[in-house]
Amino acid sequence: MTETLNGRHVVVTGGTGALGGAVVGRLLEQGAICHVPNAHAAAPPHFP
Repeated sequence: MTETLNGRHVVVTGGTGALGGAVVGRLLEQGAICHVPNAHAAAPPHFP
């Protein structure tokens, strides 16, 4: 990826699942600020 994501806001739908979680992880490594919509009141146990 040639463009930096540092400080960019990204919404990842499905980000609490296995594939979406991997996508969120890569985006965070690139410096993105991730927003992950969740229909449940509590965050999933694997989410910090």
